[in-house]
Amino acid sequence: MKRYLEYRDDKSEKFWEINVSGSSHTVRFGKVGARGQSKTKEFDSAEEAQKSADRLIASKKRKGYAEVADSSAAPVDRAFKTLVEDVIAAMRTTISEQERDPEMLELMMPKARPPATAEDISRVEEAWGRPLPPSYRDFLLVANGIENAKGTHLLLGTSDQLDGWADEQIDGMSEFWNESDDDPFDREAILPLLVPEAGMGIRDFLAFRKSDDEEMTIVDWDNGDPIAEYADLTSVLEHFLELESAVQATHRAERDARLSDEEVVAFLTGQCPLPESGEVRKQALHRFREIKDPGVVRKAVKHLSEAGLSSHDLMTDLFGGSHPRVGSEAWLEGVALLFAVKVPRDDPSFGSWTRELNNALNRAYTCRAPALEAWADIAREYVRDNAYLGHNLACIYVRSGRIEEAFQMCQAAADVGYPQLKSMRTDSDLGPLLQDDRFLALFPKADVIGTGRTQLPWNEEHAAALDKGEGVEAFGQWLVDEGHPLGEVVLADLEAETEPKKKSKAKNRARKLWKGYVDSVLAPAYPLIANHFTHFLEGEHYFSFHYGLLERFDTFRLSTAEEREEALALLADPHARFVRYLAPRGAVLDDLELVRNLRGLQRINFRWTDITQVTSLEPLSEHRELRALDISNSAVADLEPVAKMPMIQLYAQHTKVTDLSCLEDHPTLSNIKLDETDVRDIEPLLSVPHLCRIGLWDTPLTEEGVAPLKKHIQDAEPLHHEAIMDGIKPWVSHRQVGAED
Repeated sequence: MKRYLEYRDDKSEKFWEINVSGSSHTVRFGKVGARGQSKTKEFDSAEEAQKSADRLIASKKRKGYAEVADSSAAPVDRAFKTLVEDVIAAMRTTISEQERDPEMLELMMPKARPPATAEDISRVEEAWGRPLPPSYRDFLLVANGIENAKGTHLLLGTSDQLDGWADEQIDGMSEFWNESDDDPFDREAILPLLVPEAGMGIRDFLAFRKSDDEEMTIVDWDNGDPIAEYADLTSVLEHFLELESAVQATHRAERDARLSDEEVVAFLTGQCPLPESGEVRKQALHRFREIKDPGVVRKAVKHLSEAGLSSHDLMTDLFGGSHPRVGSEAWLEGVALLFAVKVPRDDPSFGSWTRELNNALNRAYTCRAPALEAWADIAREYVRDNAYLGHNLACIYVRSGRIEEAFQMCQAAADVGYPQLKSMRTDSDLGPLLQDDRFLALFPKADVIGTGRTQLPWNEEHAAALDKGEGVEAFGQWLVDEGHPLGEVVLADLEAETEPKKKSKAKNRARKLWKGYVDSVLAPAYPLIANHFTHFLEGEHYFSFHYGLLERFDTFRLSTAEEREEALALLADPHARFVRYLAPRGAVLDDLELVRNLRGLQRINFRWTDITQVTSLEPLSEHRELRALDISNSAVADLEPVAKMPMIQLYAQHTKVTDLSCLEDHPTLSNIKLDETDVRDIEPLLSVPHLCRIGLWDTPLTEEGVAPLKKHIQDAEPLHHEAIMDGIKPWVSHRQVGAED
């Protein structure tokens, strides 16, 4: 609760404000229009804090203070308002002097939002649990956020703090930052202030470092490392003003010494002879990429291509200048010149030139440049001179459908020691190559498991640990060491579960890595059903993957026979080794061989599977984790293979089961359904200690025959497990076959 009062007479204009937050209140007072002073006092309870506030308000009113109904009339520090306006004006001037494209100019201009109301500020303080630093309050009363405050950065307003926008941006950029002991993303320790939008800039991130002080230090992080500290937001804005002034001064000095645009065009198109050396030649070449007119660019490219540029001209001057927007006509013409001028291998700048080729191909791939394939054909001559070229060229050739040539580029990259070879293994842009045996042979070998459509590095030590639900971190790190992309997925999933302070950041990273893994590894192998694969953090779990391994298999969402066939193929894949839940709805099975090696199964539901030809449960005999099994409508007669499992729920309706002796003294069985069977002897069930639900509908048993069972279950102690719902009540569902309802 916040109350604001003012006192005005011929001699003075004063304000007094109190804000109650939990078991404390903060009083701010001073001259109207100034920041004033503030004091915070703690109490034993929220009730005591409120009583104290009520007494102080009454006292002020007795002294002539009047409450201002319009809370937006809270005082604004005039000097601070002037500072904010000066900073915005300086930023706008800098951009106006440097950007000539009207559309870009409009997009890049800083924009101040309307001032925040006292209620806006109060909501943030309530969410934070304490008053905001005074300098931040002053800013919000002038502008409730500044868009494009520093490039693509946003100086946050109240809505950005409350609606999750800041958290979303921080999560999106966090994976790019260096590890640091001073974690800039720990929301328990910081209040974000200046945040780059949508990961567009990861250089600077400003935040208040939380403390018990009224005003808090602002830390400037650069790529995860704290590089500067400021006493308050006023200091930050003054620093911004100094930076803008310095940039403008430098720009003006360069402008005064610059050739005019007309002179640059005249030199570069041959209208005036280009000096053989000197500052004029250097500046003219340096500003080649500033030319916007496509026709002029083409004339310049033709002239410069015929002028015999030296490697120094090419690398130091021509391509060392400012870059136009990637994909623009000027940019495309400049790249065309880069590829048109070949630098000899013995030239000192040859290495720099091939690096420029690689960078240009990377950007041209992103913007789908029309001449991309032609440029790739030029650059492939140098694939063994630059270790990075092969990867980019392979992506280009895959997009063009030239798969064999794409593989050759990958092979060349591996041959010359491409430093990021492991990243190539997971690059979804390489599409069909990711499961090509020749491509896989380029990477370090490891033992593999499975006969499915994908492979995984494996060893029995990790398998045994995972069987017990242990060793996840060791498994993930081992996969990373083996160079397999699943390793990062495993470790990210583990962090998302075990690091509560970084929960939002870790979950976001886990989802991104999982999506990349699906796109690059699983989707090429299972194209029909890959869009049904979900991460365990997501809401729908028909094909749910945890630690990158299939945890739940349910074909409910599949609508075609082809999809179901592909889904069954997934069960032979190493990624399905530890599936816990199985429901192959709509499938037709003649036997249960497909689940023989799925030793981690805890629940099997064949209710909507055609298993009418299945006669044996022997493939399940080695399963030791099975808790729930539904084999209804099968031809199974013998339950012996599953009798020693820790089952809680067994559904064997409409089967050939008659003998229950193997279930005698079963230690965990709580729920069994034998409807529409020929069971006649239920005495073995009387020794099952936890049995509490029994289905015997349409069996030969009489009411007298099931009476002992009804008595037995009244004394049973049911076991609760995820296989059956909590709140279970003992019952026997019985009707003798042929009897009327």
